[in-house]
Amino acid sequence: MARLRSLAALVLSLSSGTFAQAAPAQPAAPASGAASQPARATGTLTIGDKAPPLAIAEWIKGDPVAVFEPGKIYVVEFWASWCGPCLASMPHLTELQAKYRDKGVTIVGVTSEDTRGNTLDAAKSIVRTRAEHAGYTFAWDTARRTNDAYMRAAGERYIPRAFIVNREGVVAFIGSPREMDEPLAQIVAGTYDLADAIKRRDTERAPDDAKRAEQRSRMEAVQRTLNDAIAANNKDAAVRAFDEFTKLDPGNAGLFAIGKYRLLIGRFADPAGAYAVARANLDGAWRANASYLNEAAWRMVDPKGGVDPKDLDLASLAATRAVELTKEKDAGALHTLARVHFLKGDALKAVELETKALSVADPQRRAAFQAALDEYRGTVPAKK
Repeated sequence: MARLRSLAALVLSLSSGTFAQAAPAQPAAPASGAASQPARATGTLTIGDKAPPLAIAEWIKGDPVAVFEPGKIYVVEFWASWCGPCLASMPHLTELQAKYRDKGVTIVGVTSEDTRGNTLDAAKSIVRTRAEHAGYTFAWDTARRTNDAYMRAAGERYIPRAFIVNREGVVAFIGSPREMDEPLAQIVAGTYDLADAIKRRDTERAPDDAKRAEQRSRMEAVQRTLNDAIAANNKDAAVRAFDEFTKLDPGNAGLFAIGKYRLLIGRFADPAGAYAVARANLDGAWRANASYLNEAAWRMVDPKGGVDPKDLDLASLAATRAVELTKEKDAGALHTLARVHFLKGDALKAVELETKALSVADPQRRAAFQAALDEYRGTVPAKK
C-alpha cells in the first residue's frame, strides 16, 4: 500500500516531464580540466549565459567531451529511455550530427537515473538496439548534476530538451530538438542573433511561467484527489483522476494510461478494467512506446503476478508490437513474448524467442532468462 501511495505521489512530477526525485541543489561536478561551477537555482540559466560544464559518470557512446572547446559547437540534449518523443527525435539528431560533424558540431544525449525506470542498462539497451538512429554521442549523468545544471536551472520541465552551446561556450538556444534546425544552422554559419534570442526568451518565459503555475495548481488538486481515492480504495475516483490528468496534459496521455493500468491490474485487482485501458491505448498513446507495451503485456503473464483471467491474445498483440519496435534486440520484450507463447501452449516458439532474448540480454539478467529457457525446453515434446 505504501509503495502504491508513493506511485500516486509521483504522478504530478512525472506528468510535467520532470523527474520526481531530482537531486537537491549542489555543485555541478566539473568535467576533466573544467573549472568548478556552483549549481544554479531554478530558472536562473537562460540564453546568453555561460554553459555549465558536463558532469558525466560514463560515456555510453562516442568520444568524451572533457570541456567545451572554444570554436566548436555543442548540442546538449536531455532524454530518457521511457520517453517516446525522445526516441522519436533520435533519427533527426543523427541526421543533424552527420550534416554538421565537419563544421565542428558535437551532439551529446545526456540521460540519468529517475523514478520512471531509466537506468544505465536501459539507456545502453536503447542506444544498442537503435544503433542506426543513435549516430551521436551518449552520456550517463553523474548523480543528475548535469540535469540540475541545465534542465532544473533553466526551469525546463519537458524532455526531450536541447541546449545549443555556441563557439564562445555560451548557451544560445533552449528548446525542443524539433525546433533547433534553423538556430543551429545560423549558429554554424555565424549569422545567429544572440541578442534577439535573449530578448525572445525573456518575453516568452513570462506568460509561460504563469501558465505553468496555473496548470501545476490544477494538477496538484487532481493529485490530492488521486491520493485520497487510493487511500479510500475508491477505484472509480482514481480512474477519474487519471482521466482528468490526461485532459490537463494530453501530451503525457501514455504515461497516465500506464499509471491507470498499473493501479487497475494491481491495487484494485481489476484485470478486465486494466485490459480495457490497454486495448484503448495499443493503437493510441502506446503505439510507438515499446516500454509501455512490454510492461502491459508482462503484467498479464508475469508468473509471480497472479493475474487471472489472463488475456493472452491482448498480451500477444502488445508484446509482439514491442518486439517489432525494438527490432528483436530488446531482451525484455523478447522474454515477455516468449512467456506469452508458452502460456498459449506453443513451447517451441517460446524456446525460439527466449533463445533470442538470452543472446542480447545484459549479464545480470541472463540467469533469469536461462531459467525460463530451461522451463520451456522441458515441456517441448520429444521427437519420435
